[in-house]
Amino acid sequence: MPYEFCALQPDSPGRSQHLRTPRLKQMASEGMIVTMLSGRDPVRYAGVDHFSRIYVASSVRGGFLRSEITTAEYLRDLGYTTGYAGKWHNSITNGEDPTYYAPWNQDFNEVYFWTGGSKGEPCHNGAQNQPGDDHTYHMCTFSSVIHRSGVVVEQPTRWENASSRAPVHVLDFIDRHAQDAAP
Repeated sequence: MPYEFCALQPDSPGRSQHLRTPRLKQMASEGMIVTMLSGRDPVRYAGVDHFSRIYVASSVRGGFLRSEITTAEYLRDLGYTTGYAGKWHNSITNGEDPTYYAPWNQDFNEVYFWTGGSKGEPCHNGAQNQPGDDHTYHMCTFSSVIHRSGVVVEQPTRWENASSRAPVHVLDFIDRHAQDAAP
């Protein structure tokens, strides 16, 4: 992705005095390329955010095409063991297979993720929209599931500490694989 397409541009007028990134500049000058999981712009998932009025919950149809190469697939081909923990913003179902776009189908060796949801708002027909807002879709708590490598480990999701549990799984993954022969 070309630098000028990135949202954060420390060299833009008015920003350079606030955002000093000498290490990023050094890595870029040496040819380092940083990208998103797939290199796709979030708009291509129809999942920017509800403030921008372009948001679709990650449980609806659409997501990575199986032919698209993700960072995990690239690293797998180099012999790495890969893992993913956190909220999966890249959809999960294609309308027929409920886990078609799940991260384990994108070559992550281990995953611990949830697909989104509300924080307990009342549900109506499986979704809750703000009054007068036809562009924002909220999943209900009962629709939110935490998966661990293809196994449902929590439903409904307990939100009170969901974000703090993902780093625990990341550290566990690192500890278990630190001594592996694979990087």
